[in-house]
Amino acid sequence: MSVYVTSSNFDSSDEEYVLEVVLNLPRPRRYRDRFNPLEEYDEYDFQNRFRLQFSDCEELKESGWESSVAREKVFEELMLQDNISSLEDILRILGSTRGGEWQIFRDRANDFVNTINLGVFDFIERTWTIWTNNPLTNPPIIKLPLKFTTFISPTTDIGTENHPYIHKIMSGVSDIYKNSLDKFKKMFDIRLY
Repeated sequence: MSVYVTSSNFDSSDEEYVLEVVLNLPRPRRYRDRFNPLEEYDEYDFQNRFRLQFSDCEELKESGWESSVAREKVFEELMLQDNISSLEDILRILGSTRGGEWQIFRDRANDFVNTINLGVFDFIERTWTIWTNNPLTNPPIIKLPLKFTTFISPTTDIGTENHPYIHKIMSGVSDIYKNSLDKFKKMFDIRLY
C-alpha cells in the first residue's frame, strides 16, 4: 500500500490539519479527514477512524482484495530472500514482475491496471528519484535533491540565529514536528533503521 498526501491545510479555527490522502490499494481511493497532530490516538481509535473497506471494483475488472493479497505475498517472499540494505535491494522488490497475474510492478500490455510511476525517497542521500518504467531495466527520469528546510523537517541552521523571534518559531515548529513524528511512528508501528 502506498500513501500519498495530496493536500494539507491548517484550519486555525479548530487547530486541526485537514489531510486529503490518496491510498493506492489496487486503485487510488481518496480519503479525507481532520486530525490534530498533538492529540492522542490509541490503537482502537485509529483502526476505527481511519479504516478503509476493500471492495470489488467492476471497472477494474479484478478484485482489489485478491490483487493486494497476491502482491503482498510476493513482497513477503522477496523480503525473506535477502535483507534490505541498499537502494538496489528496494528496487529489486518494487520492480519485481514475479507473481503471475498480479505482479508488484505491472507494465504488461494486456494489464488493465498498470504501474504509472515509481518514486523512492532516499533519506540517506537526500534525494527523490522517479521512474516511469520498471527501475530494474530503465534509468530514472529525474533525481531531485531533498532540502529539509520546510515543515517536513524544519532546521534552525538556515540563518535564523541572528533573528531571535524567527529562531524561536523555527525551534518550536521543529519540536512539534519531532513529537508528531514519534506519535505517527507509534500509530503505524514504524521502525526507522
